[in-house]
Amino acid sequence: MSRQQARQAPESLDREALGAGAQAAMHGFGRPALAGPFHGRAQLQDPDVRGSCLGGMVARTQYYTATSIDGFIADRDNSLDWLFQVDSGSGKEDRFSSFFAGVGAMAMGATTYEWVLEHEQLLDNPGKWRQSYGAVPCWVFTHRRLPLVPGADLVQAHGDVRSVHAQMSMAAEGKNIWLAGGGDLAGQFADHGLLDEIWLGIAPATLGAGAPLLPRRLLASDLTLAEVECDGQFVFLAYHLTRREVSRATTATG
Repeated sequence: MSRQQARQAPESLDREALGAGAQAAMHGFGRPALAGPFHGRAQLQDPDVRGSCLGGMVARTQYYTATSIDGFIADRDNSLDWLFQVDSGSGKEDRFSSFFAGVGAMAMGATTYEWVLEHEQLLDNPGKWRQSYGAVPCWVFTHRRLPLVPGADLVQAHGDVRSVHAQMSMAAEGKNIWLAGGGDLAGQFADHGLLDEIWLGIAPATLGAGAPLLPRRLLASDLTLAEVECDGQFVFLAYHLTRREVSRATTATG
């Protein structure tokens, strides 16, 4: 594994400079201004569960993204155009900023990372990475060597996610770990009981095919509904996962 260090203080974070996983989350969940509380959420569980699940007192591994009604995070062309057509409502700024303020490390798959490089032209404009993610270190899961954004704090990783998760936990220094996508990467963490929460913004669209949200078998016994909110045309759901290994429904890349 190779790592670049870039520990500058984050600049003002710009949603338009973000990549696929971040944009999918942020269009529904808001942009990371690194401040602001949650508003208007229905709390559906007892306080003890909420304290560990969404209160930020214990470091959690969180899969946070937007999805279509039929469970896809990108269409068959790996496009998010369908998502950006949706009004995300008035609460998006506070929603994601509060989430991102608790993130100490993040991970994404090769498909998501390559989308970032291509659509944001980060090799020519590396400062956009710092504008988007500040100094938060990012692990990119890939089976081949990818170009690194100059000055970004990146680790190219592959293989068993358990050892990488341990590294991310140390780097996060007590803060949360954000899995930005894709769905199979989040599923690999769930396979080993390492996924704590799923945060979803459900957009009013059906795609019929594309990149699946989470190609794993998770039942009601595995998930506890923590919060529900409506904002604009989006419905937002947060689930707490029981920490145990789960069944792998299918094989996917991402």
